[in-house]
Amino acid sequence: MKHTIEVNGIKLYAFHGCLPEEGKIGGNYIVDVAVTPDFTDATISDALADTVNYAAISSVVVEEM
Repeated sequence: MKHTIEVNGIKLYAFHGCLPEEGKIGGNYIVDVAVTPDFTDATISDALADTVNYAAISSVVVEEM
């Protein structure tokens, strides 16, 4: 079973961009993420551990940015 989960409006400050200056001074970003996980295990087990961890999604975005 698949559904789309969205985590929108993740606000962060990151150091990257097209210009060298952007990598030095950084900038504010707002990131929206959509994931389409398979919830088959969660529907069978009804266990929270088998669902999507929104904090983990946010952590990945912050790490990648």
